[in-house]
Amino acid sequence: MTLDHYPHYHEPARGLMACLGYNGRGVAMATLMGQNIADVLQGGEPLFPAQPIKPVPLHFGWKAGVIAGIARGRLKDRFGL
Repeated sequence: MTLDHYPHYHEPARGLMACLGYNGRGVAMATLMGQNIADVLQGGEPLFPAQPIKPVPLHFGWKAGVIAGIARGRLKDRFGL
């Protein structure tokens, strides 16, 4: 997942390419990005400019957020809200 909901193209090191963040559209987008990587390897241009890899802010709290969301749903079910 990416915060802007677009796939990201990264070049973390010379000769190393990574495309990620398809946000639920992986089959179609990964196929297109695979074709684009092949084009880049043959001298073409990437569909997206290479971006630095950045961590997702507050990602460390995802587990607590999921637990809180489940608890909220259970409370709503219990009290008919």
